[in-house]
Amino acid sequence: MHRTVSVVFAGPVSPGLTLAPLRRGRGDPCFHVAPDGAIWRTSLMRTGPVTARITKCAPNVVDCEAWGAGAAEFVDAAPALLGYDDDDSGFRPTEPTIAAARRRVPHLRLGRTGRVLEALIPAILEQRVAGKDARRAWRNLVTEFGAPAPGP
Repeated sequence: MHRTVSVVFAGPVSPGLTLAPLRRGRGDPCFHVAPDGAIWRTSLMRTGPVTARITKCAPNVVDCEAWGAGAAEFVDAAPALLGYDDDDSGFRPTEPTIAAARRRVPHLRLGRTGRVLEALIPAILEQRVAGKDARRAWRNLVTEFGAPAPGP
């Protein structure tokens, strides 16, 4: 199955910044940034596995292309993943460090995956094992027990 969606934001968007917390090191088999800036991500949706290509094609437009049994579910959830509903209109940081960070990246959005287990396992590893070892443990778990990703 192959599905696509274009997510149009009211202002500038940075999918790289929004999705960066999902990456577990440069060797993460579930997250890759291609030389052209496209983000490739794999996930296990409720409806099955998915491989997705996420591309910023204009300052406020992100295209998502997905393959696999979970493709339709992924494109339906793509706006949330990219932080489309992140409303920061009431955010007025008073702490200087937070205010400075906000000025540096004013278009940062907080996304949500809806994939609790995919966030929980790496978080547990990162709390129990130091940096590189935690990322290596995540990579080993995915490689050993994960299924091949669908798509191109």
